[in-house]
Amino acid sequence: MQLLITNKIKCSSLTSLNSLLDPLLRRFKSYTIENIRRNQNKKADALSKLASMTFKHLTKEVLVEVLARRSIEEKEVLQVETKEKESWMTPIQEYLLSGLLLEDPKESRKIRIKAPQYKLIKETSQE
Repeated sequence: MQLLITNKIKCSSLTSLNSLLDPLLRRFKSYTIENIRRNQNKKADALSKLASMTFKHLTKEVLVEVLARRSIEEKEVLQVETKEKESWMTPIQEYLLSGLLLEDPKESRKIRIKAPQYKLIKETSQE
């Protein structure tokens, strides 16, 4: 079965791709070519535009420096003393120790987000 397809190629860079298409299509027993409107194919259109862009001005090197020894030897620990028994850290500390959260859902969400940034190294008793 022979198929004659006549297309007008608007972009000159696609002519070489068109010459590669015929041998590839002959490998299939059958196929269907559909015209998809551009407004229904926005993602593919954006990807094709991105693929056709050249990034020659960008460097393709990644510089890595291997250190002979650690640049930071100790973790920075801040000793915080408050005159009152509670501070902004109290809800976070309670969550890390017991998993308990405040009743206010917005504040509880904030604590759940902030808590992983902190680590209790040593619990000290406050007098």
